[in-house]
Amino acid sequence: MKTGSQDAFARTLTFYRHQDFLISEHEKHIIAYSVNSGNTIWSQSIKDILGTYTDITGNEKEYRVTKFIGIIINDLVIQLTNSMLISINVETGLLSHLINLKETAPIPSSIFYDDYCHPSILGNKLIWLNNQRLMEVDVKNETVNVLKDYYNEPKNQQYRFMKNTANKDKILFVADKGWEYITPSRIGIMNSKDGKIIWERQLQKTGGLPEEPQLYNNTMYIRTANKTLYSIDLED
Repeated sequence: MKTGSQDAFARTLTFYRHQDFLISEHEKHIIAYSVNSGNTIWSQSIKDILGTYTDITGNEKEYRVTKFIGIIINDLVIQLTNSMLISINVETGLLSHLINLKETAPIPSSIFYDDYCHPSILGNKLIWLNNQRLMEVDVKNETVNVLKDYYNEPKNQQYRFMKNTANKDKILFVADKGWEYITPSRIGIMNSKDGKIIWERQLQKTGGLPEEPQLYNNTMYIRTANKTLYSIDLED
């Protein structure tokens, strides 16, 4: 493997482009615009769709979009706060499906779902590596298949997966291993079918790894909190 680094800057915006639609969140509404005219095609209040929820401190909260995941069979899949996943018809904005992870796939009270660990679309399903759990999510049938729970491993072998992205049958991830640090310092590749770690390594003096690894032409790219970009050539 070869490793290189360089400074880089980027900005993440919350919107999704699908054909002639540009879908965005604005003032707690999900809004679809026409790319050609700029006119609003439809607008849906997130509160009208889902209502509110009570957080762990007992305060009433409104749901917020954490990411527009992508299109599955003419529905836009959207991840929201409080472990909520919805899909809405891209042409009408009407709710099609809803999955509350806390209810559909409950976990021990000492473990939590991270709203900023995002799933990836593989075929017509989602593969979702979230904190210490690997899941396959069938949005259409509103079901969750748990593939592996890392909190069942011995403590020194427990991974806490944070940012990650799926590519075919592999997941590129950043993680902490063995509860070593608060922020992730490791990068690696996982088999998305069974959760087996294929390869991993620890990076030093990164300040943390706040972004998803990306794969391009068999090279993994990962940017650190101190704005160093690592490029790692992966062997077949």
